[in-house]
Amino acid sequence: MTCIRAIARMAEGRDVLASMGRASALASFPAAKRTAVRELLARHRRDRTLLFTATADDAYAIGEDELVPVITAEVGRAEREAILTAFRERRVRAICSARVLNEGVDVPEATVAIVVAGALGAREHVQRIGRILRPNGDKRAIAYELITMGTVDEARHRARRRRIASGRSSHGDIP
Repeated sequence: MTCIRAIARMAEGRDVLASMGRASALASFPAAKRTAVRELLARHRRDRTLLFTATADDAYAIGEDELVPVITAEVGRAEREAILTAFRERRVRAICSARVLNEGVDVPEATVAIVVAGALGAREHVQRIGRILRPNGDKRAIAYELITMGTVDEARHRARRRRIASGRSSHGDIP
């Protein structure tokens, strides 16, 4: 039995875990990150941008706020392909996703990544940045990682950086 499971068996433990979840959610997409997303999308309005969030709810909030399509696990294959085709053809400037675009989706046209928040560690981060590093002529790419300082968000960022610097992710070697 894991430590988390043992904690979750006690009422006080469940309260602590629930509090941690609320703190994480608050840190992953506060008002300052909403503002930063808006400013970065304006700065890169001519670039094709991928936005990555920790949760589908945050992805949908950005989609609604910034009028960009969202790809989540709830989006069917046909709609997902239509969004990716529109992105490739420059009919949409950005796509927002919680996890679906992390792996297995090739979008070499993307030149900007905005990592709003992550939940899965170093491997997830490397995969996300890898979306914009795909070769496509002589393109230049830029990545932004938005961090809420003084919160669990900052702690995750520091841990992720240490794992990446050591050459290991939370799921084994970083590819």
